[in-house]
Amino acid sequence: MKVYYSCLVDDSPKYQYESWLWVKTLIEFAKILPENIWVHYIVANEEDDYLKKMASTGVNLVRVNSFGDMKYCNKIVQLSNDKLYCADAVILMDTDTFLTEDISGYIDFDKVNGRVVTKGHPPTFIFEDILTKANIKNAGYYPKVIIGDYKTIHGNLNGGLYIIPQRFLVKINKS
Repeated sequence: MKVYYSCLVDDSPKYQYESWLWVKTLIEFAKILPENIWVHYIVANEEDDYLKKMASTGVNLVRVNSFGDMKYCNKIVQLSNDKLYCADAVILMDTDTFLTEDISGYIDFDKVNGRVVTKGHPPTFIFEDILTKANIKNAGYYPKVIIGDYKTIHGNLNGGLYIIPQRFLVKINKS
């Protein structure tokens, strides 16, 4: 079974530093092979020291263009990398999330998995309005998000971790 771990790095020293820690943690603690790690980056200068340092780890580096305002949904640009589709599953992670062990043995290949949002954003009434207008039945609510006394709709997974089995990659990318 081939599982790829992937992140997106914005052109910012903060995210570059976080991605360095992310890569080193995956390699040294989770024992993920560098060839199974993909770092998608938005860097203005291709001669950047960050890229040279990252290349020395042996991970895959892929330049991508930013998505929208770079505030929301920017993880989606990783799916433009056709090479990800060779894996049985792709794990998209924020650069400030870490795994200290390989989680590939826990993947449920019958569904897209992820971490529930940290805070209740956007508020549930916004989701309810969108679902009503799209004529989609609400699948229910999570009783509580990670921070604060909020709830969110079932499926609001934007907590920095998406686990996407291969059969769902194309569908998500085309949505």
